[in-house]
Amino acid sequence: MSDKALTAYREAREDQLVRNEARHIRSKINDARGSRHDAGVRWPFELLQNALDAGPRPGCDRVSVRLRQSGETFVFQHDGAFFTLKDLAALLSGGSSKEFESEHTTGRFGTGFLVTHVLAPRTTVSGILTTGEGLEDFLLTLDRAGDEESIVANMAICDAAIRSASPLPAADGVPSASFTYTTDDASALHLGMTSFRATVPYLFATCERLSSVIFETEGGLPETWEAEPLTSRIVNDALVQERLLFFRHDDRVAEYRAVRVAAALSPSQAAIAVLLRVEGRWQLQVPGHDFPRVFCRYPIRSSTFLPINAVLNALFDLDQERRRILLDNEKVRRVFHSAVSAVVPLVCLAYEEGWEDRHWLARAAPSPSSFADKEDEQETNWLTSEMAFLGSELARLPLVLTRNGLGVSVKGADSGWYADFVDPHTDATTMSRLWPLVNDAEELYPPVAALADSWATIASGWQALGVPVNQVGLVALAKNVRADAEQVDDLRVRCDKRTWLAGFLDVVGECWAGRGVNADLVERMIPNQNGTLVRLKDLKRDDGIPDSLKEIAEALGCGVRSRLVDLAILDIALEQSLEHVESVLKSAVPIAMTEDNVLDECVRQLEKRFPKTDRLSDSNRALILASIRLLDYLAQKGDTAISLAARVPLLARDGTFARTSAQRKMISPAETWDERARAFVAAYPSDRVLAAEYVGTNVVTALVAWGIAFREPFIKMAPADPIKDDRLRCLATDGQDTDGIHVHGEEFSQIALLHELIPRCQDREEAASLLGLALCYMTSADTSWRETRIVTGRRSGADVPITVRGALWLADLRARAWVPVRSDEGKTSQVMPTPESLRSLLDPRWLRGNAAALELLGRFFGFDALDLQLLAAPDDESRQELRDRLARIVELAGANPEMLAEVEAEFEVKKKRAQDVVRCQKLGLEVQAAIKLALEAQNLTVKIVDVGYDFDVSCADLDDAASRLEVGSYFIEVKATTQGDAKLTPKQAEIASQRAERYVLCVVDLRGIPEERLDMPWSINDVLSIARLVPQVGVLVQGTWELVAEARTNAVALRNENALRYAVRPDVWGKGCSIREWVASTFEVGTA
Repeated sequence: MSDKALTAYREAREDQLVRNEARHIRSKINDARGSRHDAGVRWPFELLQNALDAGPRPGCDRVSVRLRQSGETFVFQHDGAFFTLKDLAALLSGGSSKEFESEHTTGRFGTGFLVTHVLAPRTTVSGILTTGEGLEDFLLTLDRAGDEESIVANMAICDAAIRSASPLPAADGVPSASFTYTTDDASALHLGMTSFRATVPYLFATCERLSSVIFETEGGLPETWEAEPLTSRIVNDALVQERLLFFRHDDRVAEYRAVRVAAALSPSQAAIAVLLRVEGRWQLQVPGHDFPRVFCRYPIRSSTFLPINAVLNALFDLDQERRRILLDNEKVRRVFHSAVSAVVPLVCLAYEEGWEDRHWLARAAPSPSSFADKEDEQETNWLTSEMAFLGSELARLPLVLTRNGLGVSVKGADSGWYADFVDPHTDATTMSRLWPLVNDAEELYPPVAALADSWATIASGWQALGVPVNQVGLVALAKNVRADAEQVDDLRVRCDKRTWLAGFLDVVGECWAGRGVNADLVERMIPNQNGTLVRLKDLKRDDGIPDSLKEIAEALGCGVRSRLVDLAILDIALEQSLEHVESVLKSAVPIAMTEDNVLDECVRQLEKRFPKTDRLSDSNRALILASIRLLDYLAQKGDTAISLAARVPLLARDGTFARTSAQRKMISPAETWDERARAFVAAYPSDRVLAAEYVGTNVVTALVAWGIAFREPFIKMAPADPIKDDRLRCLATDGQDTDGIHVHGEEFSQIALLHELIPRCQDREEAASLLGLALCYMTSADTSWRETRIVTGRRSGADVPITVRGALWLADLRARAWVPVRSDEGKTSQVMPTPESLRSLLDPRWLRGNAAALELLGRFFGFDALDLQLLAAPDDESRQELRDRLARIVELAGANPEMLAEVEAEFEVKKKRAQDVVRCQKLGLEVQAAIKLALEAQNLTVKIVDVGYDFDVSCADLDDAASRLEVGSYFIEVKATTQGDAKLTPKQAEIASQRAERYVLCVVDLRGIPEERLDMPWSINDVLSIARLVPQVGVLVQGTWELVAEARTNAVALRNENALRYAVRPDVWGKGCSIREWVASTFEVGTA
């Protein structure tokens, strides 16, 4: 070939090479701008790589970079190595300056650099060029917006610009390189800046040459990252390399650490963590979910899927786009495994140094993907096996902080115990609900509350990898707590058992509300009311059964509490506002037991247990007492319980059991009768009198109200059968024609069960008791035997008026033979009551002071009045003395009955006077007590100075009764008046006059109050309404008292002045004030 042809060939070949470069550039720029997200994340790292690959400039050992953004303009600068001629050639041609198979560089300005054109197709490049002869300053514009021709033309322009480079005397302060982009894609700029900012702390760990990074934005203060030199140390056979970092912005300085840990024998494969100092402690910075988990000096963008929180760093084989690791190569897999293994010593270092949030470094879970562009199942499975290896290694380390300290995560890891992980998600609950229950369980050691959620996530990942961690949900929790417990107190929890159960059931109920009922979950977890954990089928809910009834049922042997859900659980739920407990109990135990169910069961138990022939004994006493308590309970329910009560056997006075009916009523215990009747209980058959065990209960009142028993012997009734013949004759008043008449439907007084008592009077005891009952009780309790009324009877079909007495018992006792007499042959018969037949039954004590008995015997049974008085004498000697004295009185009166009547009247006056004195004493004390309490109710201290009455004056004179109370320095004279004047004795008037300023008269106005009311008790309120206080009453009394005092010393002196009374008229004391008013004015406003 000729020289000319060869020259032409070479020119053609050179032209073709330039066009090929232009085509390559155009293709790669189109790729970048067509994949803006991928390129947007990648471009900052391509610029950084170009800054770091050539190393620092001469005289320096590290490189600083600066990123500046102003509007649409972005500038990247660095102070690394100067441009070489090769670098410029690579920059213009789109090739790479990398030496073939260099392990230390990735090449400058190759295909990767073209990615930066995602920001803009045009960039201005300036910098320092080293020619070997010196430094030159150059500036050129790479314009790659057009087609191949325009790109080729730009290359020529850039060649010319390079030729225009000018010498640079010194490089100080001049960036080694500066790349300026006027971006047409703000999103790509933002994406890249965000990605780069996030990785800066890790880049200091992977790029030892990187010294600082500065971010500048328009209108904002710069953000500066500076790193101290790398330090290295060996810790437990691991190489620990770290750099201290400082982030400065707006006068704020934050201190970071970038820590890189690797096995000492394979230092190139490492795990990295970044820490921030917070309040003096290092806190792990957990990478976000979209942060790359693998670096090959720079982040591998597709590694965000890897489920770990440490960042792996090694010199992996990557594809050209730095998107994936080529794991189909066994050597690369070994490198990856070594990097994964480095996480274990990194975690150990974190725990040794006590980093905050260190536990997050233990995260490992099945790999959800692979590095391949298309899903590679084989690679995904291999990555999962690497995660399983990591999880297994970490689970054997004491990493989990529990109440028991740091624990391992699996059983058998050279530890006596291991951590348990709370699993709320299986049961669709929350950590805040489930964790307290697990933490309170014995032999379960969950992470402390603050870490429980984090560890649940980590443990879930481990479990998915096949690591045998113990995840505790509701089912596992119930199984652990219940174990072999038979009683609620045996449940394996560290707190109050029932409180724990209430919380557990509340969480279960909340889960059931959304997922349906799983009764097995609470099987043998719900205690009965005896605290026993029983099967659900043996339980019923307590539908408001009172505790008192449960106690009765237990005493009767019904065992109700053993079948009822423990109410304490519901009480705790109510107290703590646990709203789901009730619903879960209703679902698990659908049947409720009611009060009526228990009552019916109790009554059936008694019917079965006590046949009529049974008697009270030590063996059944407790059961009988329980039956009485049951009746007492029924009594409080009123008429609704009649049918049940009628079925309950009643205990009689003789220890037998009686079943009652309307025809066979009982009578209440004798201890509840009127005191006057109790002594005569022998009149009644003991099997018809209720036992004393019923005393003090509501049973008696209820039995009476239900018509099952009589309250006491005195009753009122309308006989079922007509009253006629001798019975009506004895009921009618004297002189009434009763032949052929019968009376029906009228109410009369009667002795309860008298129709049964009369026939049983077969010996003296029964008959005497019946007579004593009539004389000592009925005569005073029943006034109707003295009263008469007209009733309508029937004779031959016509109404007939007839006058009768109201006491049917008296008629029955008169009309029937009931007094027992014994014949000479020893046989007993009953005869009519007469003085002769009744005399042997009479007890003299019955007659003493019993005018009614004397009257009844005299008027209706023919006794002589004098004989009765003599019969009342206690013995024969007294009776004879009484006869003698009566004879003497008659002798003195002669034959004059009027004189005897005068003696009788005088005796009556003396008797009444004695009664009035007793009344005065009683009323005076009650008034005094009421006034004292009224004053004390006003917070005053009251002292009784003197209580006294002058009973030697006329009996009228309740008005002389007085009480003197001392209140502070005041004397209060209490006077009650029935006539109007408040009368002071001379001594009282003297004290009032001498202490006029401190003497207060308190008048209790009893005028117009009935005599019978005076005999009743007096309360504070009773007295307050009628009491008036007259302060300084001594001023009013003083003048009169001084006149009387003077009269005592006159020549014609006043005598017997103690009989005088100083009367304070109603118009004076009526102007007084109430007790409250006096206290208010004297002790609150006035001076004491």
